[in-house]
Amino acid sequence: MKVTIETFALAREKLGFSRNEIEMPMGSIVSDVAEVLSAEHPGAVEVLERSRWAMNGEYVGRDAFLDDGAVLSIIPPVSGGVARVVISADPIDVNFACSQVQSLGAGAIVTFAGTVRNTNDGVAVVAITYEAKIEMAIREIERLIDQADVIGAFVQHRIGRVEAGEISVVIAVSCAHREQAYKANAWLLDELKKVAPIWKHEERINGTIWLGQGGG
Repeated sequence: MKVTIETFALAREKLGFSRNEIEMPMGSIVSDVAEVLSAEHPGAVEVLERSRWAMNGEYVGRDAFLDDGAVLSIIPPVSGGVARVVISADPIDVNFACSQVQSLGAGAIVTFAGTVRNTNDGVAVVAITYEAKIEMAIREIERLIDQADVIGAFVQHRIGRVEAGEISVVIAVSCAHREQAYKANAWLLDELKKVAPIWKHEERINGTIWLGQGGG
């Protein structure tokens, strides 16, 4: 089937075209297009991961099935904004996370900041080292944000060594009402733990241990 790809701003610059028609197998989803474009344009991988996607003028998740003849738009962050999902070794700034979801239409902003505890199962904890399959984790969390009932959302997760007392993950959401914001934030955290390929290697006073099945 044929799909028309249209690009804007930084995505257009990195991919080298504003509109292009490509052939995709029947049953393809949006992420399949992202993989094809990433392989053909290695310099565009980062912007492809950061961008949102729209099909025929409506935002869609990366797991959305493509329609034959659809126009698929690559929407990079607007006005110089940052990605909605950041996975890096950089320290987390909760105030910055809040600033990314502010909106005149939002009556509530709820943030969750997960910190490394200094004890677990009664044993002293020194630090946790987080490991992630970054591109896939970003894609999965972006998919969750697309499903969430929010005005805005921002998720940052650290990788590498995070010492006890430091923030390892922050989730900020904005919604029209506070109850909606509370529920959306909790839902994002619960689902992130299920699907994001992020693993925790806990450094205890008496040794180290891998925790759980992955997911923040």
